[in-house]
Amino acid sequence: MAKQCTFNKQWLDFKLNPEFARWLDLVPENSSLPYCKVCLKSFNISNMGRQSVLSHANGPKHIKNAQSTCLQPTISLFAKSTRSEQCANEDKVTSAEIMWALEIVAVKMSLNSCDKSAFLFGRMFHYSKIAQSF
Repeated sequence: MAKQCTFNKQWLDFKLNPEFARWLDLVPENSSLPYCKVCLKSFNISNMGRQSVLSHANGPKHIKNAQSTCLQPTISLFAKSTRSEQCANEDKVTSAEIMWALEIVAVKMSLNSCDKSAFLFGRMFHYSKIAQSF
């Protein structure tokens, strides 16, 4: 009996498979039936695996549905965010400061021994906006 092909979770990774990741999804109950978010249906990959996914993507119905999906506005165009990115970043900085203060108290460190911690965190995590604002 031939081995059945199953869904590869790497197909959902935008970096590895950008051609699939936007429209393909996993059907948890059946690993040989991926779900197409564009066509709103599942299809069988048990015989051909990745080739079945490519075949579906190149099918006329999928291409037509994908084109019409691209033309439709998303809900995010109509909804405004209630919080800016700056406010969210400030909350993360405050949260980091609180966690650090609790750690200082828990291990009974003196405030003098933590005096240069903010500078150290900024140097250690130079790529983090939160550490730079700490």
